[in-house]
Amino acid sequence: MLKTLVDILKVPDIRKKILFTLGLLIIYRIGIYIPVPGISLSILQEFRAGAASNPWTDFISLFTGGGLKNLSLFSLGIMPYITMMIIMQLLTAVVPQLDAMMKEGPEGRKKFQQYGRYGTVLVTIVQGIIYGNNIIADNAGSAQKFILIDNTTFLILFIISVTAGTLILMWMGEQITERGIGNGISLIIMCGIIARLPAALYHLATTSPDTINVLIVVALFAIVIGVVVFEESGLRRIPVQYAKRMVGSGGAGGQVSFLPFKVNPTGVIPIIFASAILMVPAQIYQFIGQGNYEDTKQISIASPGFGDTAGYPMNLNVTNVIKEDGARMIILHFPYFRSEKGKDILYVYDKTMKSPQQLTGSFDDKSVSVAGDTAYLIFKTDGQGSEAGWQIDSMQVHGVSSVARFFSDITNAMLPGKLWYSIVYFMMIIFFAYFYTEIELNPHDIAENLRKQGGFIPGIRPGQKTQEYIGFVLSRITLPGALFLGTIALMPSFVINRLEIPQDMGYLMGGTSLLIMVGVALDSLKQLESHMMMHHLDGFLHHKKAQKNR
Repeated sequence: MLKTLVDILKVPDIRKKILFTLGLLIIYRIGIYIPVPGISLSILQEFRAGAASNPWTDFISLFTGGGLKNLSLFSLGIMPYITMMIIMQLLTAVVPQLDAMMKEGPEGRKKFQQYGRYGTVLVTIVQGIIYGNNIIADNAGSAQKFILIDNTTFLILFIISVTAGTLILMWMGEQITERGIGNGISLIIMCGIIARLPAALYHLATTSPDTINVLIVVALFAIVIGVVVFEESGLRRIPVQYAKRMVGSGGAGGQVSFLPFKVNPTGVIPIIFASAILMVPAQIYQFIGQGNYEDTKQISIASPGFGDTAGYPMNLNVTNVIKEDGARMIILHFPYFRSEKGKDILYVYDKTMKSPQQLTGSFDDKSVSVAGDTAYLIFKTDGQGSEAGWQIDSMQVHGVSSVARFFSDITNAMLPGKLWYSIVYFMMIIFFAYFYTEIELNPHDIAENLRKQGGFIPGIRPGQKTQEYIGFVLSRITLPGALFLGTIALMPSFVINRLEIPQDMGYLMGGTSLLIMVGVALDSLKQLESHMMMHHLDGFLHHKKAQKNR
C-alpha cells in the first residue's frame, strides 16, 4: 500500500490531480468558518448551544458541512445546485427542447449545464430569503442579539453572501470533476460529512451513559461499510461480439467483449436527490410561515403575593403555563420585576423544557421571547426574604396562517426518523434510481452505439431488439440495487433512534451519510485506479491483475 502511494506521487499528472482536488476541498472547509457579514459569532454560538435542536436544521447540516449552523459563506452548501439539476433533469421528460439539447453531444450538455447554473442563482436567492428570514426570527427570540445590523441590511448581505458561496462551490465542484479526481459535487458533500464525524464520535463516546450503545454504533459502521463495498463490486456483464473485419486476403476474427453494468449503476445520486426533494416542504413552511400575523393580547400574570406589602412568600416553586395554538413565537412583556438577585429566579422555558432563560434581580419594562406555542414560567425562591415580585401585563403572539399550518403538519410528519419520512424517502430513492439510470444508461443510445461500432449481443437482433434486451437487463439489476440503497439508508437510522443517540449525531452516523461516504470514496478510488493503470502502475483494487499484465 505504501509503495503504491509513493508510486502515485511520482507521476506528475496524477500528483497534480490529487493535490488540485485536496486544495479545493481545503478551501471549502476554510470557507465553512467564514461568517456572513453582520454576525457576532460568540453570541451565535451561545444561542445555538442553548436552543432546542431543530431536526431539519440538523438534517440539512448533513449536506452543508455545518455551514448553516455557523451562518458561514457556504451556509447553503451545494444543495441549491443539486436542486436545480434535479428540476432540469425532470423537465427533460416534459420539455422536448431540453431533451434534444441533452442529446446534442458535448455542446448540448454544456448549454444544458449553463441553464442549470442560471437556475441555481434563482434557487439560491429563494433559499437565501427563506433561511435569512428564519435567522432574523431566531435573533428576535434570542435574549442576546447575534445580528449586529438592521434586519433589512442583514437579509440583503446574507442573500448576496450565500449566493456567492454556492456559486463558488458549484465552480469548485466542476473544476474537481474536470481537472481532479472523482465527482466534485459528491466529494464536497462527502468532505462536509467526514469533517464533522470525529467530533460527533468523540461527543458520543464521552456523553453516552451506555458503553454498549457506542459499541453497537461502531459495529454498525463497520457492517454497513462492508456491505456497501461488497454491493458496489457487483456487475452484470452482457457479452458483445464485433463483426469480423477483412485484413488483406484473410479475415480477422470477431472481437468478443462485454458491456459491464453495475448492480447499483447510479451510485449515491438517488440518495442525494431524494434528500434534496424531502427538504422542500420544510423550506416552503419556513418561507410562508414567517410572521404571518402578529397579535398583542392584554393578560395579567403575577407572582404570588404581588401587590401585597409583604411581597411574595418564601420557599416558592410555582409554575404558570401559557399556551397559544398556532403560535410560532410568544413575546412576554414584564412592566415590573423585583427579586433577590441570584437567589429568587423566574425560569422561562419553551415547550421543550430545555435551556431556560433566567430572570432575577430588578428591572422594568422588559420583553422576553419564547419560541413555539407554549411558555412555562417556574418561579423559585430560596426563603431568604421577600421582594415585591413580578408581573406580566401583555404578550405578543407571532402566529401562522392555516396554509402555513398545513405545511407545518407535513413538515412535522416528514421529520427524519418518522414513519412517513421513511416511507417517502424509500420510494424516492427507488424512483430516482430508475430515473437516473434511464438518463445515464439510455438503452436506445447504447444499442445505437453498438450498431455504429459493428457490435451485437449474441442471440439478439441489432436495433430495437437489442434496445429492449438492454432495457430489460437494466430494469432487473436496478430494482435490487434501489432496494438495497433504500434499506441501507434507513436501517441504521432505526437502530440509532432505538439507542436514543442525539439527533445531530444520528444523522452523521446514519445510513445516508455512510452510503455517501463509502460510495463517493469507492467511485473516486476507481477513477484514481484508472489513471494508475494508464501509467502502468499497480492499482489499489486490481493489484494482481496489474502485475499479471506487466
